[in-house]
Amino acid sequence: MDRISPQEAAQIKGCSNQAILDAIKAEKIDAERFSRVWLIKNNRRFQQWTPGEKHQAAGRARWSTSKAKKKAKK
Repeated sequence: MDRISPQEAAQIKGCSNQAILDAIKAEKIDAERFSRVWLIKNNRRFQQWTPGEKHQAAGRARWSTSKAKKKAKK
């Protein structure tokens, strides 16, 4: 069974690193903790999990708004 980092998992699922960590905390995906590092089990449960689209859309909207504000300040 393969194990991947939260960053790799976020890239695969097209979401944020925080969304992956939230899914681990909610026990929606399987992971093991080694010291301070989480390793996600790349199994069927991970493959079937999808990040909440509502929350992802809200995060993208906040991100684009803050970037626009920074550009306006310059």
